[in-house]
Amino acid sequence: MPDPTAGGSPAIRTTDPLSLWPALPSDGAIALIAQLYQLERSEWLPAEAIAERQFAQLGTLFAHAWRTVPFYQERLAAIGWQPGTPATAALWSRLAPLTRQDIQRTDAALHSREPPKGHGKSFMVRTSGSTGSPVKVLGNPRTQLLFGALSLRNQGWHRRDLSLKLCTIKDLERPTDPAKAATFDYPHGIVADDWTGHIGMTFRTGPAAALHIHTPVDQQAEWLQRHDPGHLMTFPSNLMALLQHCREAGITYPRLRSIWTLGEIVTPELRQLAREVLGLPITDVYSSVEVGYITLQCPEQPHYHVQSEGVFVEVIDDSGQPCRPGEVGRVIVTPLHNFAMPMLRYVIGDYAEVGGPCPCGRGLPVLSRVLGRTRNMLILPSGRRIWPLLEGALFADVAPVSQFQIVQHSHSLLEVRLVVSRPVTPAEEDALGAMIRHHLEHDYTIKFAYPASIARGPGGKYEDFICKIGT
Repeated sequence: MPDPTAGGSPAIRTTDPLSLWPALPSDGAIALIAQLYQLERSEWLPAEAIAERQFAQLGTLFAHAWRTVPFYQERLAAIGWQPGTPATAALWSRLAPLTRQDIQRTDAALHSREPPKGHGKSFMVRTSGSTGSPVKVLGNPRTQLLFGALSLRNQGWHRRDLSLKLCTIKDLERPTDPAKAATFDYPHGIVADDWTGHIGMTFRTGPAAALHIHTPVDQQAEWLQRHDPGHLMTFPSNLMALLQHCREAGITYPRLRSIWTLGEIVTPELRQLAREVLGLPITDVYSSVEVGYITLQCPEQPHYHVQSEGVFVEVIDDSGQPCRPGEVGRVIVTPLHNFAMPMLRYVIGDYAEVGGPCPCGRGLPVLSRVLGRTRNMLILPSGRRIWPLLEGALFADVAPVSQFQIVQHSHSLLEVRLVVSRPVTPAEEDALGAMIRHHLEHDYTIKFAYPASIARGPGGKYEDFICKIGT
């Protein structure tokens, strides 16, 4: 029979087979739709109105932290805040940032002694530790609800057809059920009748499939051909390898309509390659396990909008002052709805570039670029830090390099790990060294290594530059 909900919008999933139109959603879906309804209006507020609402929300977080979190009573008293007074920008800027070391050292002292009963039972989430400093953070159904609503916003912004098949290639946890574990690896992977999660709970979707990111790239490509997806989600480094393989093997995916990435930095080189090989743009998400969605890529521009309804984001310079448009600084984030474990001014470890107002008209703040973590910055002998802007094409233009990773061991020594299709000649090695020294602004001693492959870090992420000075 024809679908009475078909049209320009995705079909809401009904809990009653006799109520197809209008659909009768579940209680959880109703809550998500209510949040999404508000998000669709708040994104168009002027920037000043968004900031005003954020500080009102921060005021409730201040009061809760003061009353129920021992760690913050001293910190809030130190900046002159008293219960009953509003949170202001002046007070906020004086609050000491929260570091990963603070979280590791204080542990339960950051947990609320009286988390709001209406927010549900708290649970623990753990970061992968890709920076060498894993942290444990409490969350609850309230934080997950907002995460789900922002996920729905992401789909709506980019007008994804939810009826198409979604294929995901990322780090996956092996099932404990022996029957499911038997088909976890290639050539099978995980399959589902719908997209599951918040999206599948709220809307009727097409099927989904997932594959572990450690699967060899040629097998990933074949797996995708069999599943013939409408949407692909993976890490940028994995997408780069997949696109290069598809280009060499002449592989295309005729039904593919969108590619979205998360977890790593998207380079201009990768965006160009996706258009060349598959004729599609990339839409990126900046998020973290401990915070959730931080930014979503604008549906009309390549830059990112801060998800201000869920997180307060600052980008500050070395003196602690807010960066202006065009300036790069440290990212400081405050989840606005985590009352189980308030994280006021959390130093997430990333750097980003501030952008100006967006031509799309949304009042949400803009980050022009997310540049990565502190340990992905090169330290020059002078002590100055720079971003090592080296892309794969620079290596491939000189030698048959399919993957690279640079590790800075000291101010003068770099280890350059290269995965190559044939042995590199001495002349090519000299040319590679000259290219690296030119782009990194110093006459480094370079030690080349040629592993068969370069392993991914915790969580399946890949770093092409790692600074080990001081670690």
